[in-house]
Amino acid sequence: DIANNLMKHYGGQDKVDIEVIAFGAGIPLLYKNSSANGDSDKTNAERIASLIAHGVRFYACGNTLDTIERKTGKRPELLPGVNTVQTGVAFMIDEVNRGYTLVHP
Repeated sequence: DIANNLMKHYGGQDKVDIEVIAFGAGIPLLYKNSSANGDSDKTNAERIASLIAHGVRFYACGNTLDTIERKTGKRPELLPGVNTVQTGVAFMIDEVNRGYTLVHP
């Protein structure tokens, strides 16, 4: 919702550069077989696919995925178009240092 609102406010995908970096409890929103806020799996996947199509980049923390895999014995499958970075928080700090503005709910 925040990404959509920002694109609308600033006049479209060409006016704002948005990255979503998920780690910890946020990772399940990027699972291929997950739902967000009680929505169906397909709805969650469609919303993220639409944002990706509009230039929003999604990243999942590899350290979080590694921990989940150690605990469950299986690495979660992520939605198409979601990239993995090894350390999500470090990636986020690096992006802020490059000039991005940190926004969180």
